[in-house]
Amino acid sequence: MFYLEFLKQAIDPADHVTRSFVEHMIPTMMEQYAVKSAKGGDHSRDTNLDERTRHKFEKKDDQSMVSHQLNGIFPTMRLLNLLEAEGIGPIPFSEVERRVYILSYLMHDVDKIVQIHGIETKDREAIEQAKDLVAEQLRLCNVEMFFPDFAAYLEDITYLVVNTQQKWGTNLHTYIWRFQLPERRLLVLRRLCTYSDHIAYLVPAPSAILSEAESRTLTTILSELSDDELVFTYHQLREVRGLLTNVINNGMVQLFTGGREGIWPYLFYSDGVVYIKRKSLEVAITTKQTVEAVQAQLRQICAGTIKSQAPGFKFSIQGIAKHPGYYFEFLSLEEYAELLARFTINRTSNDITVVPLTKLRHMQANGEIAPSLPMDFTPDIRIGMVGRFLSVVFLTLLDKLDKKQNALREQVEQEVVKYLGLTPYWKPAQTIPNKGGVEYRWFWLGACYMRDHPGTHERQGVGNLLEVFSSTLEIVLKLAGDELRKQMPQNYLNHLTRYLDSVIALPLSVRAGGLLPDFHGELERYAGAKGKSKGRELICTLCNSTYPTEEQSDNAVLFQPWVYKNKLSLYAGKNAGGVCAICALELMLRQILQKGQLRLTGSKFEALKTKYLAVYPNFFFTAETGAMVQGILDQLQDINFFTVRRQLERRDITIGELLKLEAFAAPNSNQSKPYIYVDEEEEDEDTLVDGDELEEAASQDGSTERSYIKFEKTAYPGMCFFGMRAGKDNDDTSTWAMPAFLALALPLVTNTKVVISEMSLPLFSSGRDFRETVIFDAPHPYLDRLLKGKRVRVNELLKKIRLLTSIYSVNLDTFAKQGKPEWKHLSRIARDLETDPLFLFSYLRKQQRADSLYASEVDQYIHIYQKILEEDLGNIQNCVDRYTVFYRGGYQSHSILKPVDIVAKAIINSPMNIEEDDLLWQIQGELKSWLDRVRSRQATGYALFWGKDIDSQEAPAVREFVRYFYNEVFLNYCQGERGILRSRLNRFKDGCEAYYIYQRNMQRIQEQEQEAVPEPVS
Repeated sequence: MFYLEFLKQAIDPADHVTRSFVEHMIPTMMEQYAVKSAKGGDHSRDTNLDERTRHKFEKKDDQSMVSHQLNGIFPTMRLLNLLEAEGIGPIPFSEVERRVYILSYLMHDVDKIVQIHGIETKDREAIEQAKDLVAEQLRLCNVEMFFPDFAAYLEDITYLVVNTQQKWGTNLHTYIWRFQLPERRLLVLRRLCTYSDHIAYLVPAPSAILSEAESRTLTTILSELSDDELVFTYHQLREVRGLLTNVINNGMVQLFTGGREGIWPYLFYSDGVVYIKRKSLEVAITTKQTVEAVQAQLRQICAGTIKSQAPGFKFSIQGIAKHPGYYFEFLSLEEYAELLARFTINRTSNDITVVPLTKLRHMQANGEIAPSLPMDFTPDIRIGMVGRFLSVVFLTLLDKLDKKQNALREQVEQEVVKYLGLTPYWKPAQTIPNKGGVEYRWFWLGACYMRDHPGTHERQGVGNLLEVFSSTLEIVLKLAGDELRKQMPQNYLNHLTRYLDSVIALPLSVRAGGLLPDFHGELERYAGAKGKSKGRELICTLCNSTYPTEEQSDNAVLFQPWVYKNKLSLYAGKNAGGVCAICALELMLRQILQKGQLRLTGSKFEALKTKYLAVYPNFFFTAETGAMVQGILDQLQDINFFTVRRQLERRDITIGELLKLEAFAAPNSNQSKPYIYVDEEEEDEDTLVDGDELEEAASQDGSTERSYIKFEKTAYPGMCFFGMRAGKDNDDTSTWAMPAFLALALPLVTNTKVVISEMSLPLFSSGRDFRETVIFDAPHPYLDRLLKGKRVRVNELLKKIRLLTSIYSVNLDTFAKQGKPEWKHLSRIARDLETDPLFLFSYLRKQQRADSLYASEVDQYIHIYQKILEEDLGNIQNCVDRYTVFYRGGYQSHSILKPVDIVAKAIINSPMNIEEDDLLWQIQGELKSWLDRVRSRQATGYALFWGKDIDSQEAPAVREFVRYFYNEVFLNYCQGERGILRSRLNRFKDGCEAYYIYQRNMQRIQEQEQEAVPEPVS
């Protein structure tokens, strides 16, 4: 399995036991236990539990059995390897002992696995039964490949299974047990199992490792195993924002471990880390150190990418350079100037001079420009580059100078014009008017420059444009560099001190000086902010925080400006929203770390209708599980439901089938990358036409489009998230279809928790903030109808994803055309099935390609109706069973359904005041007359009774069918209303026809099986 490679990458190559466990047992464990609940879950259907016990289980946070098992085994095995590598503690554990421990902990909840109440081991008979039970479950997990000799140690394993708990259900007496291992070693292995059980569930947050009473056992066992040399410590964040959180966590890990020996990161949460350290090692961390570490991480991540890729850098339709303000946080003035020179050329890949040169001629013809100005220029891409560069020099750079520095500006202007040889053209250019915000003079000057320097190349040869641009900017920096540096504002990083001081929690023993957070200072800042009455301050539209907020910059944010209007001030004269310094850092990281070259921002990014999936660890990630989840998400391929349906071959989806989906399989070298790639010029508004036309043109040039918005992996295996954008069908229903499927599938593949939302920032700080395994935040109503709620518990996942895949298959069967799934019909299907599940068979009828339904399709839809929708065939089965006593139809729909049609129409057309008995006699008479026509071959079908049997057998059968239809279908199902019967009749008939064909097919299969049985030899 592909995901095993990700797991093994994080395991010590010398740890043969853990590697063998991963390779041989985890694949079967995933299939067996991914949807079994170790904790939490929905137990409303569990008849073995009383109400009090059921409520107790459901009140706990969800954790699948396989997650509970891995969260116990990996930390414990990592601890054993650490103890052995450091030479700490008692006698090292042998390979046999390690294998016995792993198998024992795997089965410590065997009673939950097989859904029984406890395991008895009070006598030899009970012990043997317990051993058989444990052995049976272990064999389901491929135990022989992991530990061929496991049967010899089965009694040791069973003893550890029943004694993993410290209190309930233990049997510590050893006099009736027959062990292979020494009893003293067995007791140490029991402590390992207890340690695993506690760490897997009783440490919901990093701080719990020291603060929770239930965690004291872990501290005690760690002390026992390490001869009192090792202890736990932690860092924890009070909120989670996404990539910024991962950077902070990464910085904190570097701060704890960098330059120190004797401390190791151990458990990784979305909001912090649990460490193991030597008791003798003193760790003291100041806020200043924290800020410096995080700033170093940010600079390491951001500076190189900004210089090499210039994210968010573009030219407006007026030819003005735009870029995010965070450039000034990470670039020196010299680096900034070098970026401007290079990307003025790089971002001008199309000829943008046709429109401005034409406009210049029109203005000259209208007398707006002097007729003496030359206009005989030929459009050239290099003219656009020079024109844009002039705009960069005189607008982007020199406009930053203070108004009091006009003399300096004029000096720089004269030197630049002189260096470029534009002195003869400079004053005439000032007479060219600005039209619609476009500075046409820059294009005219660019054309004059290229006419005077024919043959100049962009990058090659002496005097190429890049060389000229760089030299020109050197002149600017030489003359005005000191003043320009003062105008490069630091708006983001300088707010980290206050933010990190408030958001990072450390043990008192680690926080330098043992100081508590400055609650008094926080209170004063809060009171000061609340006391301001004059004027309105910008509100952060993302987090509503108190950090300095600036208006949203279209090229710096990945959502439409002013989109979150519910947070704007009432009666404000303008849009009073913005982005605070901390959210700006988060959006900056998303722009910089985004995979591919997607450069859409503002309204165009919002138009993608992206659904964000936040993947939280189920309590925590270990190095192994973190690597697995990051690896799976990193290579996640686009999901094509046609391929999913073809792979399932009309079977119900299983964990095994999910793991084999192409979307999760590791890509080969021939596959395209699983993230969006958009051509560099897609968002570059480099012609004076509507930007949407540019985007459409760019999308036709062969650019590859994928369905994910992913980010480069960070070293920290914490919370992962990505965006899933809409496809070509971007109606609201379609945009939720495959993200919803993926939200239900990922927890089964990765043993995680998932929140799906249209919000770009995470809704929760960690998985402990919600009990359920999957949360849909404000989903489309069709999902509410199908899933019956927005929250899904762990043991309901497989049921829900089977329901979703079945309904998606119905949609494809009914509406798909020319390779398009037409997801927009899902709302209608969900609404119809909620109104009446019998609508399912109406959709089967819509697919009809012949006079009657196909048996294979009917079998599938009957299965969906009974097993997936969990509906009783009830009325349709009882009606068909009753009329097939006296009549069999042919192979056409009207022939199969004729008895139902006769009875229903007789009721619909009957007088409102007719007596019930009279109506029933009338219907029986109509059926008798019709059956007589069938017998005389005047009507299609087959009457089963002839002669005397008509009165003795047919008449009672007809009477029973009519009375059932009247009482159950008309009076109950249709509430005795003829109008309701008329409206529901077609879907009821569709259901009857499907069941009739299903029964006929079952009988044929039974007959074929009976014929295949050989007669006994006499």
